[in-house]
Amino acid sequence: MQIYKMNINKHQKLLLYILKDMGAENEPVPVTLDKLADVAGMSRLTIQKQLKELKEDNLILVGDGKGKAPNSYMLNFD
Repeated sequence: MQIYKMNINKHQKLLLYILKDMGAENEPVPVTLDKLADVAGMSRLTIQKQLKELKEDNLILVGDGKGKAPNSYMLNFD
């Protein structure tokens, strides 16, 4: 499925494009909320909310980081 055709909001589309660009199509990518917020030009709160919705919609898989390690994200659609 192509991201631009998905019925999701613009913030979620941008996050999917960013994660795709980081290589999250093929393997989980560890990245901090601060890094995503910086790259996307959004607040951490907005990033958290959008990632939660993408996870609930099964569009991303989220691996919990251990200790101080960041969570990892992987795209979950074709």
